Amino acid sequence: MKTTERKRFQKRVIIWAMAALMAAGNGFAVTKKEQPAGAAQVTILLSPTASAPEKIAAEELMSYLSKLYPATRFTAGANLKGGSSFTIRLGTPASTPELAATVGREKVAQPESYVVTTDGPQSGIILGADPRGVIYGVYGLLEKLGCGFYLTSDSLPEALPGTFSLQGWDLADHPLVRDRFVFNWHNFLSGCTGWDYPDWESWIVQSQKMGFNTIMVHAYGNNPMFTYTFNGITKPVGYYGSSRKGRDWGRQHINDVRWIPGGEIFDGPEFGSEAALVPDDQRIEAAQALMQRAFTCAEQRGVDVCFSLDIDTTSVLLQEMILTLPESDRFHNGRNWLPIPDSKEGAEFYRAQVVALLKMYPEIDMIALWRRVNAEEWGRLKKLEQLPAAWHPGYQEIIVKNPAAAKLPQAVCSYALSKVVGALRSALDELGRRDVRIGMGSWDTSYVTSLAAFLPHEVTIMPLDSSCMRYRRGFFFEVPAARAELESARSRILPIIWAHHDDGEYIGRPMKSHDNFCDTLENLDASGYGIIHWMKRPLDLHFRNHEKQVWASSRNQSCMETCQRAAHDWFGETNRERMTRYLYAWWTEAPNFGRVTTDKFFIGSEKIPDPQAAILGCQQRLELLASIDLSAMTPAGRNRVAYFQELEAMIISFCKVQELAFRPAVQALSAGNFAEAQRLLESADPLETMRSFSRLSQLDGKDRSEEAMVLSLGTRWLPDYIAARQKAGLEPVRINFAPTSHEPLAQSQGSKTFFIDDGGDYWSVQGRGAKRISTALEDDIYTSVRATGLLIEAPVTIPLSAIVPIGGQFRPGQYEATLLLEGAGEGEVSLDNETGVSVVSFEPVRAAYLRVVCNGNSENNWNSIHRVGIKSLADGAPAEVVRASHAEAGYPATAVLDTVADSRWASTGKAWIQFKLNPARAIDSLEITWYQGKRRQANYSLETSDDGKNWRKLESKISDAASDAHPFVVKAGAGGEVKITGQLDTPGELSLNLKHRQGKPVVAGMVLRRVAD
Repeated sequence: MKTTERKRFQKRVIIWAMAALMAAGNGFAVTKKEQPAGAAQVTILLSPTASAPEKIAAEELMSYLSKLYPATRFTAGANLKGGSSFTIRLGTPASTPELAATVGREKVAQPESYVVTTDGPQSGIILGADPRGVIYGVYGLLEKLGCGFYLTSDSLPEALPGTFSLQGWDLADHPLVRDRFVFNWHNFLSGCTGWDYPDWESWIVQSQKMGFNTIMVHAYGNNPMFTYTFNGITKPVGYYGSSRKGRDWGRQHINDVRWIPGGEIFDGPEFGSEAALVPDDQRIEAAQALMQRAFTCAEQRGVDVCFSLDIDTTSVLLQEMILTLPESDRFHNGRNWLPIPDSKEGAEFYRAQVVALLKMYPEIDMIALWRRVNAEEWGRLKKLEQLPAAWHPGYQEIIVKNPAAAKLPQAVCSYALSKVVGALRSALDELGRRDVRIGMGSWDTSYVTSLAAFLPHEVTIMPLDSSCMRYRRGFFFEVPAARAELESARSRILPIIWAHHDDGEYIGRPMKSHDNFCDTLENLDASGYGIIHWMKRPLDLHFRNHEKQVWASSRNQSCMETCQRAAHDWFGETNRERMTRYLYAWWTEAPNFGRVTTDKFFIGSEKIPDPQAAILGCQQRLELLASIDLSAMTPAGRNRVAYFQELEAMIISFCKVQELAFRPAVQALSAGNFAEAQRLLESADPLETMRSFSRLSQLDGKDRSEEAMVLSLGTRWLPDYIAARQKAGLEPVRINFAPTSHEPLAQSQGSKTFFIDDGGDYWSVQGRGAKRISTALEDDIYTSVRATGLLIEAPVTIPLSAIVPIGGQFRPGQYEATLLLEGAGEGEVSLDNETGVSVVSFEPVRAAYLRVVCNGNSENNWNSIHRVGIKSLADGAPAEVVRASHAEAGYPATAVLDTVADSRWASTGKAWIQFKLNPARAIDSLEITWYQGKRRQANYSLETSDDGKNWRKLESKISDAASDAHPFVVKAGAGGEVKITGQLDTPGELSLNLKHRQGKPVVAGMVLRRVAD
């Protein structure tokens, strides 16, 4: 243990130690694997002073060798008696100095190095430089014997023929960089937010088997895994997210995950970790207990723990707390108060956090201070005058030594952050935790040079390669400007690469391998590297390749070499060559796409590039898989083949639905081509895409992260397709007036809540404060639209929009709205045109020209018109019939006469748009479809002219196109329905207007259907 504080850890592992004891020998475990009488016996010997990782290494070695040699009996422990056919001794120079004398201490001089050798035909030795070296030696030996270790699972060869032998026990290895981090964030249910303890344990164990030595965990300031109290104020936290709680990063809520297409994989209505499904008042205790178990697991195995702590947002710079400091211990950044970290009370602000963090998680070996790229609140410090006066001499001293530092864009804030580092370092030292290192990291590299200039040299700088995607700037090792920034922090940098990207390359293959990765790290004199991820599968190749590249025996291992070994491990020697070709083609050519942040799975220009080529590639790889000899595979190999087959089929389905149907359909909707939009939307089956992903999640050992993506796709992708169908008139708009939950502390919180009924139909849940009218709920899940409702107490207008926003307008035609009513009372309802159509009437007049003179609107000085309808318009091309005094680029006057739904004329200030009329026909009205006409009032007048020079003003009456109000009565104890109709003559939207007459009528839901052209 590291310090006296580790006594707490020792108490934690008593239960573990007692469970591990199957027999006793001088107080150390003796474990046996029972085998038939007469079987060969192998004794695995430990020192009586063996550490916990050494004991785990012995147990692991015994377990795997028992599977490889089922005819051999294996025993592991300390001070075991003789009588065995073979003896394997393992330990370190500290625990077993006699082994070091036999092998030679110089052979394990480097940290974490190991040697596997023999001391005679029946005596094996595994010597590690330290406990980690022992455990790496065990896994290195097992790999040589045919075992394969990956992030998601192990791969074991068939039982080896014959009896146990020490033949081939001659290997040595050591890592070439010190730090090898595997990094997960509490952001998404498809990552560690959705994990239970077995998932955490598997992640830690499998990462160590591959060679990683540190787990890194980050949580934003609202996460309940960490909170503390300072000056009587406890830092507030939010939810450990689930499908119905928490809103972080675009997470949408849904009533019952089992009703999502493919949702039969879920065993309950709510998806989340066990820690998230507790009552709200237990959420903090549950989250922290889970993380304590995870960190204890890491500690037992000798895996370091890096805890990433936010330092720059208002969620951690809590103003209520900081205002309890004396004015002499805080200062203002122009927006908020900041503590002065090197003042007496300011230092206590940070000491309170360190004390609470290490009391909660004493296993922490490193604290990574995490900030935004611009350092958020600290980043507002841009001038020396903004800093406390006492800091000025120290800042100037650095500038005198390094004049170029003064010109760095984050010079001042980086100096201020060095004070935060100093406060944390002092607190750690006071607690006797000099062993805890400090790092500082953020996204990209723009801040790196400034940190290198101002932070103490012992602080590790941890840039995250967040711009590595194809449609951003690319890997920061390969971009000259970014590489130069990395170079500025030589010898103190720990770059973090991505296995996939949450902002746009999230499912499909992993990111490409970094060729000659070890050379890159050495050229930067980096202390090591990290890999960030959320999902675990199918990223195995990425993790294995990069970790192999930084070990001496496999330095700079190529992507192809990794595929060759994986093909052997997963599919056997018979199919090795073909499956190597498959894995390499898949890793280097298959698409990766989609995001897990924001409300949508695709945003903006993000797409699957060249979908036809992607489909062809999938089909070719499927043909390769079809040629494989499955009879020569183990069941595990056949399961892995089935996984890749479903993965390829899912990608094909995504390409067809998203790129070849949905995307062009939305373009057709925006152009007002509803027939084409309908044809495209009916040509694809997004429900099958969902089911394919659901099947994928259950193959080759079900994967919780992929299960969570079924939920994510069901709330962030499928609703887009539903919305397009609604606008094309293919599917009703369904609204459920139920309460919704929004977490103020959430990061980039999601905005949508969905209800799926037992028929699989999606409803948009509206009514943030909607009042319940029924308490007959099952598992606190709304099982009926009528279980909740909106009490009609005052006039209310409800826009009848698609389930989620997409481009284009609703198809013109007749619509029928069905209201589901409850409660006892009376009211009236109307279904109105929501497109902003104004009907302007006046006395009949004959004229050659008509002009709409505009002067802004009730909100701003913009004039913007979608459409103008005039029955007596002159014949001719639009450019001959309409013109304007001014038009903004892209918004011509002719747009008001076309049929493109989203087009419009626009100008600012006083302007006019003029139409050529047929003077032989009288005109007494026109229709104007104003942009955002329901939200704001246009300022305009009408003028006519016979010659286009002399104008006379028209006295007109303006009214909105609307349907008549429909009264309704709801009797006590009997719900009912009311049907009303409305008309869209042009592309647009409708709105529902409700008014109260008497009693307490409640609208529980509404269904809007297009019923006729």
